[in-house]
Amino acid sequence: MLPEIARLIVLTRDPSLHSVYSVYFRTDLHMDGLMWGALAAMLIDAQLIPTGRLRKIISWAAPPALTMIILIASQNWLPDGRFGRFGVSLVGLLSAVLIYAAACCPLRFFNVALEYRPLRWIGMVSYGLYLWHWPLIRAAEDVPVGPLSRTILAFGATFIIAAISFYWYERPFLRLKERFVAGKSGAVSLDRPPSVNSARPGQVRSSPKCAKPAHVEMP
Repeated sequence: MLPEIARLIVLTRDPSLHSVYSVYFRTDLHMDGLMWGALAAMLIDAQLIPTGRLRKIISWAAPPALTMIILIASQNWLPDGRFGRFGVSLVGLLSAVLIYAAACCPLRFFNVALEYRPLRWIGMVSYGLYLWHWPLIRAAEDVPVGPLSRTILAFGATFIIAAISFYWYERPFLRLKERFVAGKSGAVSLDRPPSVNSARPGQVRSSPKCAKPAHVEMP
């Protein structure tokens, strides 16, 4: 709640575009989003898997959560401050629900979608996409082409650089990390996109409407 209150105070005192972007980029004003992700990771790592009605609720919450995230991303909430006022907390909560449901008890059709190989590859290079998309989008603004060509150029460059970053920079360090977790079972291969359907046998009570939950190895 504290980051949400802090964002409201900052934007109320100074609703200018400079303040809006300051709220967007400041890590201290995004701590609630980080904590939602940390909570989901802790629940998954502790194998705190819901059962019964709660499990069904969480399973069916994943598709609406994804839909709402896509809808929010399609709106221009940043310049007028709406994203800073309530969008950050909302996206953080929805993302945590989505990740927890996908890892613990995805619905069968949702599991099939998550197993789609191109999506799994995007997930594998997603950290590079996160790091590089904004500077490349800003750099593309100076290219003398039309809006559609500029968008294609920015997205294409983002994926190319993110892939290069993963295969030639991130993966060697991830392999180095594997030396410290070599004794753990269920380690994810770095040579192919990880599957969401890799739970340990007997880890979770079965359900006819849920696909096998994924076992997530935490760093």
